[in-house]
Amino acid sequence: MAGRVPPDASPSEGGISNGGTGYSAADWKVGGTADKNVCATAGHTVAFNPCRQPSAIFAASFVIQTGPPFDSIFPFHPMSAHLNNPVVRLRRRLAEGDIAIGAVVMMNSPEMAAHLAGQGFDFLWFEMEHGSITREGLRHMILATRGFDITPISRPPVNELWTAKVVLDQGSLGVIFPFTSTPQLAQQAVDACKYPPNGLRGSGALLSQLRWPPAAEYYDFADKNILVVAMVEDKAGLENIEAIAATPGLDVIFIGTSDLSFSLGFRGDQQGPQLAEAVAHIVSVAKRHGKVLGRPAGTAEDIEKYRKQGFQFFMTATELELVAAGAAKLLGPLGRHPSSGPVTPV
Repeated sequence: MAGRVPPDASPSEGGISNGGTGYSAADWKVGGTADKNVCATAGHTVAFNPCRQPSAIFAASFVIQTGPPFDSIFPFHPMSAHLNNPVVRLRRRLAEGDIAIGAVVMMNSPEMAAHLAGQGFDFLWFEMEHGSITREGLRHMILATRGFDITPISRPPVNELWTAKVVLDQGSLGVIFPFTSTPQLAQQAVDACKYPPNGLRGSGALLSQLRWPPAAEYYDFADKNILVVAMVEDKAGLENIEAIAATPGLDVIFIGTSDLSFSLGFRGDQQGPQLAEAVAHIVSVAKRHGKVLGRPAGTAEDIEKYRKQGFQFFMTATELELVAAGAAKLLGPLGRHPSSGPVTPV
């Protein structure tokens, strides 16, 4: 049994919502209980659902989907026991046109990662390019998300095979590759997330297998489900966007608007018309190639505005910004405001 049943599922749906898939209630059939063998023919999907009713024994229901497979934009192994894995559900949300919202984790704190995992975000963005997260810290935080419907995704410092291997082998279910400015780097990102012959990821996934059992299925599961995110955030990436977006196996094109602004000579200003034109061009090309679009969003209003532009994958606040926002909401009405630095000792 992997993962947690989504809150919108009913016991008869086996933890998979059929909203937006075009399936009727007749497409789902209860196939048995935990102590019975349930078989499905090729092309069907078997889902495992913990019984929600109090019981002296562990009971479960199996559901056989007799309709077509889920949206082919994000294919996954139809017979995998990983069906209830959070990244599979995340991919399905994106394939159906829904949005995914992530919080950014900058520091080594399993407690903070676990707390954020239960706040309603769809993924945690573990920030290893600009943050202070170590390899061991990443591992501990990914373990801390157990039991939560959250997808751990990591951004390593650079787009390299070995940096992706580090975060994947700690149990990350996606990799965000910074400064993917050429089609060669886009292909390298895809190769880094798949095992031969599909890619170039090195075999040594013991820790990932322990985090996402059953171990025997991990390699196939990873090849089909690890989320590959390429950041386009400089002038070269803008110029090469057509070839980057055409890369097979690339799931998300994330526009790093701040670095793109710097690269275009605007020193981080994100309000100018030139940057807006550059973003619009990337959006147009990415849509034409069927890629999911991502970008930063600071507020709920921003998310709604950018969603109308075609964005689905949102990086929001860091844990530090969320703490500051909470403190400001509490203390602001009392006339207390953030200090500019440490208090001078008396």
